[in-house]
Amino acid sequence: MNLADALNKIGKHENALSVLDRVTRTEAVRKDTYFYYLYHTTYLSCYNDETEAAKKQAFMRRIRAYKDTLVAISDPSTASYVTNKCGSLSLQGKWDEAIRLLEGYYGSCTDDNPDKARVEYLLAELYLGKGDMPLAKHYLIRASITDIANAKKVYMSLQQLAILLFREGDIERAYNYISCSLEDVNFGKARYRIIDISEYLPIIKAANDARIKADRDKALFFLLVLSVLVIMLAALFLFIRKKNRKLVRVKQSLAEQNGRLQEMTENLTRMNGEIQESNRIKEEYIGLLFNICSEYIYKQENERKALLKIVNTGSMADISKMLRSQSSTTEDFKLFINKFDTIFLSILPDFVESFNALLKEGERVQVKDGELLTPELRIYALIRLGINDNSKIANFLHYSLQTVYNYRLKMRNKAIIPGKDLAVQVQKL
Repeated sequence: MNLADALNKIGKHENALSVLDRVTRTEAVRKDTYFYYLYHTTYLSCYNDETEAAKKQAFMRRIRAYKDTLVAISDPSTASYVTNKCGSLSLQGKWDEAIRLLEGYYGSCTDDNPDKARVEYLLAELYLGKGDMPLAKHYLIRASITDIANAKKVYMSLQQLAILLFREGDIERAYNYISCSLEDVNFGKARYRIIDISEYLPIIKAANDARIKADRDKALFFLLVLSVLVIMLAALFLFIRKKNRKLVRVKQSLAEQNGRLQEMTENLTRMNGEIQESNRIKEEYIGLLFNICSEYIYKQENERKALLKIVNTGSMADISKMLRSQSSTTEDFKLFINKFDTIFLSILPDFVESFNALLKEGERVQVKDGELLTPELRIYALIRLGINDNSKIANFLHYSLQTVYNYRLKMRNKAIIPGKDLAVQVQKL
């Protein structure tokens, strides 16, 4: 029997059948499931190798017969009974009944059961026959893991899994699995398994080579695209960098122009303020001038009328008396200065405090009761109004030029910052 098994595995099926036929049919042989299993397996190998339809049908009839025999002589609790019964049911197309029977037995299989991998493989075949691909793959994976765990080198589960994956388009894994199966079969020297693998290996290998070439071509394409993109990005970077430099220069130029514009704006604002202030001062003092002129004209008119009346009715003595009684020019000038001080302080009411802030603590100007401005303050009031020439100030205030100079020198010496032109500070008040 062992010789027949070996002959069948190396592909000599006819020789294996001849050896089995020469076995004496003793009572023990007739009850030996291994004996009928060898017949069943050998005829199954003949069926797989045969291409002629009539002969394949003849081999299938013998396979069915030996399955029935194995079912008849096997203990219902054994793997032989269950697997062969499931085989008979599957040949009749009763997939669900066969699956229930085999899964019931599989549930009692422990990890050390030598039939576990074969039961898992048969379950995968039943689900494959039923058309349930996910469960077929599930049990082929489990059978492959069990074979690897038991260090088997001659198996079909991983090979069948590779074929299923190939059909689903998972070329890389299919090639890895069938290559592993071929290595293990070569190690086990199982010729009949090598023939099975060689049927699909060239197809899967060609598909895998095509996949690798496609991946390589795709990688080269992406590398080329990436290279072009890198070049474009580098050119874009240089272009943007050049533009940025121009923008920086333009920005700096704009910043400088903005600075100049801001300075001009500030100057214009300051000048506008000065013009507005100058206009306000001019309006006040033009009003003062008109008022003084009007008063002077009115006064002159009254005096003319009085003189005319005296001329018509009086004598020269009366005229002389009237002329001597008129107010002096000095009184008129004092009145003019008082009006000047009043209008100036109405324009700059904090002038005295602001001017004293420019002087040292003990050198500040004190205004007497009944006065509005002192001579020193009046000189610097005219400077604040824009009259900075000493001769003009002297003529305006009826002072000597030396007097104006002495007052200004005296105030400069009292200033907080020696050497600093006090007039400049006053003009900013």
